[in-house]
Amino acid sequence: MPHLVEFVESARGRLRRTAYLLCGDWDQASDHVQEGLIRVYVAWPRLTRAGRKHAYARRAVVSAFLDHVRRRSSSEVPREPDHELPTGSRCSTPTATRSSPSRAVGSRVCSPP
Repeated sequence: MPHLVEFVESARGRLRRTAYLLCGDWDQASDHVQEGLIRVYVAWPRLTRAGRKHAYARRAVVSAFLDHVRRRSSSEVPREPDHELPTGSRCSTPTATRSSPSRAVGSRVCSPP
């Protein structure tokens, strides 16, 4: 796979800059690029036939970033109570439902006690 090594050496810097624009941290950007390049390695025989190596690699890095964000957001727990809420109210943050657009952002819903 000498062509893969050449591709990685030529594309790594550009992919890292793309990942940095997404996450704002050079170390995390390197991690996302590494994950994306693993996906490129797996798909390499198919990519060489199709000739879309750079587009696939860029998409793989973006997907690695999005996977990281999704994993992190599902495990986050608030450290401090929200003082703007009335005392005794029950609040939740619903996730997007099937009827809402795919880019919908969850909103806070409060119900009376």
